[in-house]
Amino acid sequence: MRKLLLVLTLLLSISTYVAAQNYTEVVYLKNGSIIKGVIIEQVPNVSLKIKTGDGSLIICQMSDVTKITKEERYTRGYRKDTNDRKAARNTLKGYK
Repeated sequence: MRKLLLVLTLLLSISTYVAAQNYTEVVYLKNGSIIKGVIIEQVPNVSLKIKTGDGSLIICQMSDVTKITKEERYTRGYRKDTNDRKAARNTLKGYK
């Protein structure tokens, strides 16, 4: 029983980690700038520390932030449009 509980807990934590990797935080500043990355430190009502995709760290004051959102991260080879005729033909092999 303990092994089953341990395995289920492990699977749940792994699936949560994998699902979290598909999103990136987007910080909108009052001056019109947009910063995309991972928020690695947030001091409530004081500041944000953001690590961008190129590895640089950006620190901004919360008074300069308009809003913070999450966007879906697109990876190479990921194709969102499935309405392509060629893709539709390949999925219906043997059916005419």
